[in-house]
Amino acid sequence: MAYAPTFAKLADDSGGQWRVTTVGMYGCRFTDVLIESRDPAVAATCAQRKSDVAAMIAAAPADLLVVSNAFTLARTVDGRDLNAEELASAVSSEVGGWAPAGRTVYLSPPPHGADLGRCFSSVTGPGACLAAVDDVWTDMESALEARAATTGDAAISALPFTCVDRVCPAFAGSTPVRYDEIHITPAYAERLTPILRADLTARGLM
Repeated sequence: MAYAPTFAKLADDSGGQWRVTTVGMYGCRFTDVLIESRDPAVAATCAQRKSDVAAMIAAAPADLLVVSNAFTLARTVDGRDLNAEELASAVSSEVGGWAPAGRTVYLSPPPHGADLGRCFSSVTGPGACLAAVDDVWTDMESALEARAATTGDAAISALPFTCVDRVCPAFAGSTPVRYDEIHITPAYAERLTPILRADLTARGLM
């Protein structure tokens, strides 16, 4: 949902050519297996939420489907650990068929950033809030890119617009990139609209 402002502005700027619907649920990944959650109530409603989203798309077919999930390893509710390749397969299996062939985009989340509450203060500079790309994020992105290649879909990496040389800053100019360690701020999300529009256009998806 952190990318919602990006796509809302894309639709607003399209002169009516595009209509965007954003859906999501905290802690409920779009996978064909149920993922363990810190909140049992989330896990209990996740299956129905995914079913509702599938039905919604079936009722109003999408010309383009953009999927973004957490890039962390996970465990199923029955206690089975999933690696990056298994999670990528689970995502693809869940959303496969929700959009026409070749019209699904896997958009990676930004790599984990620094905790602004801890690193930013009146006596520190932006350099105190730099973060490196972690190995799990890299494995997840590689797995989804490989999966997209096998299905004829697309994978867009967040690295070019969130990190430089695999180091991720907390600010772009004076705009905070994230409001926590994971999610980008609405202000920064809007700044991404021309970047993603150009990428999607170059791929023939817009």
